[in-house]
Amino acid sequence: DTNGSTQSYQSHEHLYTDELNILKNKAALLGADSLVITKHHATYQGNPKHDNVDEHQLKGTAYRCNR
Repeated sequence: DTNGSTQSYQSHEHLYTDELNILKNKAALLGADSLVITKHHATYQGNPKHDNVDEHQLKGTAYRCNR
């Protein structure tokens, strides 16, 4: 899932948590009980320590484990 187009009102940590929750919800809708994050990518407008996140992306694989 991707958050894009200058999320200037959100910190990098908030964007990561938001994306993770979106992926968890999507995985749950598929009946998965495990999620492995396979990619974490962020681009910035300028310096990553001081400037706005331009785009934030998490990708993952959902699994349904036999219990």
